[in-house]
Amino acid sequence: MLQVLVSIQGLILNAKPYYNEPGYESMSGSINGEKKALQYNEDTFILSLKTMMYMIRKPPKVWSYSWFIFLYAYMLSLLC
Repeated sequence: MLQVLVSIQGLILNAKPYYNEPGYESMSGSINGEKKALQYNEDTFILSLKTMMYMIRKPPKVWSYSWFIFLYAYMLSLLC
């Protein structure tokens, strides 16, 4: 379990995960690479927000109402 968490931290939870995609590590440091990395981060953030909003609007039936309230409050804190 520790290895999975360390891998996630190193590969996903960093400032520029774009360069972890296969074939894009060579673009690191270039102007075009920086632009694409910024766009990648923005697109990923927006997709994550859309996914969270969908889950809030139509939560799985197995989730309790308290979990719904927690997610809603979390989303509000991100937007403010």
